[in-house]
Amino acid sequence: SSLAYLGAQAWPAAGADGRGTAVAVLDTGIRYWSGHFGECEEPGGAECRVKVFEGFATLISGTGTTDPFEVAEAEPHGTNVGGIVGGVAPGTDLLSLGVFAVYDPDPDTGRGGGAASSDGDVVQALDWSIEHQAEYNIVAANMSLGSEPDPDSRGYCTGPVKVVSGLGDF
Repeated sequence: SSLAYLGAQAWPAAGADGRGTAVAVLDTGIRYWSGHFGECEEPGGAECRVKVFEGFATLISGTGTTDPFEVAEAEPHGTNVGGIVGGVAPGTDLLSLGVFAVYDPDPDTGRGGGAASSDGDVVQALDWSIEHQAEYNIVAANMSLGSEPDPDSRGYCTGPVKVVSGLGDF
């Protein structure tokens, strides 16, 4: 329904389908093996829309996993975002840049576990995108990042907002 709202069905007929471009998706990882992104035995194959599947996540504290396959399996958000990007631009390639780790619950601190990312991991993936911009013709980077509500601060994304500049034509 979102694609209809955007009028996206008309774009490919007008020659605007994203062909020859790529979008870097900085998230939990795109499950290229799900069958929704072509015939994907591995990323980069001719019939696979996901051309790169890289992990940039680190564990800041506690235990969990940074393995991009395990993170993508545990958290479907990156796959959903990849599907949206693919629906809006059906000709574009997808670059799955995993910036989230999945943390185990920690009874000592009371943290419930789940996915989290660090600024450093996001910057590292953005740097990778800039370094490979010409190679893949990267025209956009999607970062669907946020936070859980903080009842003490009364809202979402209560930490400081950082603006990354100096990306040139990116």
